[in-house]
Amino acid sequence: MQWMTGSPTVTIEITQAVAPFMECADCLMAFLSGWTKYSLENAYSKDRVAGALAGVNHTIAFYEANKKSLGTNSEIEKLIIKKEKRDLKSHIKAAF
Repeated sequence: MQWMTGSPTVTIEITQAVAPFMECADCLMAFLSGWTKYSLENAYSKDRVAGALAGVNHTIAFYEANKKSLGTNSEIEKLIIKKEKRDLKSHIKAAF
């Protein structure tokens, strides 16, 4: 966590519109991990829409795999619906 937030080469931008699940520490960590992974795999990309999309997709996968222990999160459920409707990227783009 400290490396992700203190890295001069990886920049993560968190907004309530993109990551409305910030009260869930595990979900927030999944988001940060997904964005960081995207950045590292794409030559330290500064594309915040692509990074946020990777972070949200990683969060959704984490949430779906751990929903029993995490409980229902209505904000992530809304993001899942946007993903199913293929509206997630435009939602993220509008947030920036």
